[in-house]
Amino acid sequence: MLTFIHSHRRLSRFLLQAGAFALLALVLQACGSNNGNSAASPSASAVAPSPSASEPASAAPATTNAPEELNFGFVGSTPYTAGAESWGIYKGIFQEELAPYGVKKVNIIPFKVGPDLNEAVLSGRVDIGFSGDAPPILNRAAGAKTHLIGLPIVSSNSLIIVKDDGPQTVAELAGKTVAVVKGSIMHRYLVGVLKEQNVQGVKQISIGSNTADSLAALAKGDVDAVAATDALVYKLLKGGGYKVIDNAYDHPDLLATNATIVTDSYLEKFPEIAQAWNAAREKSLEDLKAHQDEYYQFLSDNLGQDIEAIKVLYPIDDISPTNFTDEGIARITGTKTFLVEEKLAAQDFDINEWILK
Repeated sequence: MLTFIHSHRRLSRFLLQAGAFALLALVLQACGSNNGNSAASPSASAVAPSPSASEPASAAPATTNAPEELNFGFVGSTPYTAGAESWGIYKGIFQEELAPYGVKKVNIIPFKVGPDLNEAVLSGRVDIGFSGDAPPILNRAAGAKTHLIGLPIVSSNSLIIVKDDGPQTVAELAGKTVAVVKGSIMHRYLVGVLKEQNVQGVKQISIGSNTADSLAALAKGDVDAVAATDALVYKLLKGGGYKVIDNAYDHPDLLATNATIVTDSYLEKFPEIAQAWNAAREKSLEDLKAHQDEYYQFLSDNLGQDIEAIKVLYPIDDISPTNFTDEGIARITGTKTFLVEEKLAAQDFDINEWILK
């Protein structure tokens, strides 16, 4: 009964139109939330192999004595996150693919914010990290010895949310206060869209360590707008009283990526990890596409959202079939340039030298 939602790849696309939002509220009120599986037929489409994972995992590995445990960290507060990596670990695909190299166990560890993951990478508690692109860039610029082994998602959206009676356009943010987590993908988007539209006099403040604190300030009227992401504001928008006035889909250069990094210390012990990891990821994505209903239910159970919300917020089409694309590299380069120009990154560095191909 919410079929019309699925014609849009993200919540913010249709919530930008007040009429569509009103219709959504009416339908939700009439139907309630739907926690059942979709009746759509699963797809069995194959995934094109990436250049760095072209050698099959079944070939005799040069390394057979990799560390027995691999620690995979990601930014989130639930046991698993969205994407082929979590799905593959949950289904045992990564464990099966890495076993010939000597890996016996893959530990998956959530961290609430990027700085916490960065600290774990620096201390050696995490071997492979997965997050939005800003945290690993900041860590690398600060001297962390890591390499980039994949950009699994290259179209992470950001948006500006206001109360219904607040600013109605980006231009109306002039002289207003906007809350945003400093150094985040939302921060880059906000600065970019304000610069693009030549909006002056916007007071940008950072409240607490996460966007939830900023949204609480918006609810109390302490700020006029918040730069956030779809997943962070979905429930708030569904409840009414708020609207989205702009999002990064209307400014493709301001979309962000999700990045996967490996520590150099782990790379020394397991030189083939990039090849093995991306081969496992591709098999996981192929399996995910063949079991789409099961995947969406898995996300619903772990992330605490109903199935309809999951399909809007985490569409399978957003997952890149290969570990690197020109589009993804261009976007993460843009993020790095922003962080350097804003003096948030300790120093500049060459993205191409960071990439492990």
